[in-house]
Amino acid sequence: KPPPDTRNCLLKFLDYWLIVPRVQWDFFDLLYQMYTFDIAHQGFIPKFVHFFTIPSIVILFFVFMAQFPFQPSLMDGIIHVNEFVFDLNYGAVALIILMAAYIVMGFLRKSLLWGCTTAFCLVLCYIVGNALYDQWRYDAPYLDDMRYNGTRRPWYDPVRTPYHPILWSYVLAAVQASSHFFVPQLPPFITGLRHWEGVWVFLLNPDNKEELKGPKICLYRILSIVLFPVLCVSVAYFSWPHLIGTEVFYIMAGVGYRHDFFEKYRLVATKAELSGDPKLSKFPTSVEELTQVCMYG
Repeated sequence: KPPPDTRNCLLKFLDYWLIVPRVQWDFFDLLYQMYTFDIAHQGFIPKFVHFFTIPSIVILFFVFMAQFPFQPSLMDGIIHVNEFVFDLNYGAVALIILMAAYIVMGFLRKSLLWGCTTAFCLVLCYIVGNALYDQWRYDAPYLDDMRYNGTRRPWYDPVRTPYHPILWSYVLAAVQASSHFFVPQLPPFITGLRHWEGVWVFLLNPDNKEELKGPKICLYRILSIVLFPVLCVSVAYFSWPHLIGTEVFYIMAGVGYRHDFFEKYRLVATKAELSGDPKLSKFPTSVEELTQVCMYG
């Protein structure tokens, strides 16, 4: 019999919201990032959707950040404000941090080419995001004054409302989160169970729960539907910083990058998936760790 659940209410809420909490902060564990992407997005549709939505959300993030330009006075006149794609804004700070993180992780994981390629992809997303911002921004009258008279840009220089990146990021994140309805099974934290459960079995079958009965299983079902537009969509959005690198690695592996390493990894991940109850807390390194024996132990 598994030990009782000793988590407090805050931990239960964070586990429910983040679904796989460790993957959000353990950025430098490449194997774990790849492993959780595989087992939490089983099947063709979830992976296909993520490979479309994640780069799109990254681009929209840089569109959003482009609305907050560096003021010329902050740079002591070294950088001149202009209207071009490489106009510096606070998105450049996020870009530099992420590029450095991926290059360092690539070096630490003996995958420097992957780290540099991911950094390059982020640069491309930054350029595309700024190009879209230039197309979507308001045609404000201060632009001519700024160009010819050297006036300052406002601290917030927004895009037109129909193109606002927050709106379209939400739409894409909702599509991304909805793709999880097509996975064969849901991980334990989102269902309140101690094992993986089929999506429609969890939502529609009233007689299949041993750990949760009566009001508790009804509560989890209601929460899964009512809070989906807020919690599930938000965690889908905030996952892009670690998922973009995982997707780049998958594409590179598809053309032969680190073939032996990837084949060994896929063997382990496939065995974990086929177990029907794959372990969530770490990348399995033995047969005993392939399954989720107890998620609280």
